Amino acid sequence: LKIGDQKFINAKVDKDEATILQFMFDEFDLPKGVKVSQANICNNIRYVTSVVDIRESDLSLSVLPLHNPFETVTAFMTLIYSGATIAFCDNSNVFATMKEIKPTVLFGDKEFFENLYKNIWVTARKNRRHRKLKRALVWSNFLGTKSIEIRQKKFKDVLAEYGGRIRIGILEDPYMNSKLLKKLQNLGIFVIQGYGMDETSYLAFINHVKKFKNASVGLPIPGVEAEINEPNPEGIGELYIKGKVVTQGYYGDSEENDDVFSKDGFIKTGNVVYKDSDGFFYVLGKKKNAIVSKAGYSIFPEEIENRVTGSALIKQCVVYCKQMGNKDELKVCAIIVPDFTAIETLRGKSKFDVDL
Repeated sequence: LKIGDQKFINAKVDKDEATILQFMFDEFDLPKGVKVSQANICNNIRYVTSVVDIRESDLSLSVLPLHNPFETVTAFMTLIYSGATIAFCDNSNVFATMKEIKPTVLFGDKEFFENLYKNIWVTARKNRRHRKLKRALVWSNFLGTKSIEIRQKKFKDVLAEYGGRIRIGILEDPYMNSKLLKKLQNLGIFVIQGYGMDETSYLAFINHVKKFKNASVGLPIPGVEAEINEPNPEGIGELYIKGKVVTQGYYGDSEENDDVFSKDGFIKTGNVVYKDSDGFFYVLGKKKNAIVSKAGYSIFPEEIENRVTGSALIKQCVVYCKQMGNKDELKVCAIIVPDFTAIETLRGKSKFDVDL
């Protein structure tokens, strides 16, 4: 630029050309290269920031790897677009870094926010404040959903361990336990969830700050058209999505592209959902994972796993089906890994010493 080379500035950009290959991985299938255009990315950023209040004064701590598309698009690029500041952790102690840099916005996954909640209780016990915190949470639970500022003042000493300035947290996980979100909100940490996939250049649904439901993945972002294909009498069916955020399919796989797109241009997400009267969507599980009972009922392993792991005493859970002697009869089973550390803390403790 200093010597007058304007090639980069004057370069013509075809916004609709698939110039990015985002590889997605499935434990049961080969990796696929999703064809993403600059228009896909830019539209996603603009639509998300139109409903999520990201400010130029915000500071965020990057806690997810940059190869994660949710981190790259919804967090990193959205923050840059909004003029906000991004900090990176230079050690393994994320929570100590939070206390140091004082973030206002957090983008994380299910594991991060679960660990944040657990760390709050570990710190409270270490400082011998856990009983006082337990009693304060009983009071907080009776406040309305719009009283986050009151809670932040009430729990300012707790929040100070994490910088004391967290304004909003955003996560993408359709199976996040809604009870955990409520517990974080009761502490003054307002976290909302959304839903997206590589094929939608990330977030396609999100809860709004003033209009949210913890059990839901939220409302479609502007520019996204969502419909439920062939719903049953209860309104449950496969989620189809259409809009400028939807990518151009998979690289070098025309057969898969023919299968994943409907004739009218909707992408078949493979997720089974339902919608409530307010327009909020709820993800039950993946269509290919559904266990169909002899009576014709669909059982979604993800839904059961989410409920089981909602307990602080359970670390992991995998639900599967087992064929019985009669080939038409299936038995739903689960492998459950207890959290032995959490169980050990219960020994000899009163109800004010633990949070389940």
